[in-house]
Amino acid sequence: MLKPELLRQSLIEYAPWLRQHPEQLSVSFQQGEIVNTGFEPVTFRYHYNIEVEVRACPLHLDSLSVPILAWASLHQPELLLNPEQQRNGLRFSCETLDNNLSNLKISFPVDELVSVVRQDEQLLITHHVKAREQEQLGIWSLVFVDKFTGEAWRREDGKLIPIDYP
Repeated sequence: MLKPELLRQSLIEYAPWLRQHPEQLSVSFQQGEIVNTGFEPVTFRYHYNIEVEVRACPLHLDSLSVPILAWASLHQPELLLNPEQQRNGLRFSCETLDNNLSNLKISFPVDELVSVVRQDEQLLITHHVKAREQEQLGIWSLVFVDKFTGEAWRREDGKLIPIDYP
């Protein structure tokens, strides 16, 4: 499965605190199923749950939710567009610790399409996880992060305004 690692890379890239403390981030997958599509070439889907956990962090839930929602808009748009998944797709929990720290968890379902073809007497297995183009982000194009500085910005009236996250 490729999406958990893509999400991990994205969170580290777009959340400044996680870039400085990547050891506090865990992205795992649990509980899934394999569903044959019945199409040719041979294809099937992995349906599974991703769980993101950030331990002992000073972050507000927004600091994790916004980059996850932006990632989902590129890699799993059904979470944002499908009414059923909008209601039940993303789940979170928060455990408050001492010193204004907390353990944050967010979990949600994803799927990956996999195709299998025979090429030169070998099986070629391909995971299709290509992201949508930035232009297809819709409302999420209003929120982005500078890849070099890690600063989060939003566009308001044509101007870029920094978002002050802890």
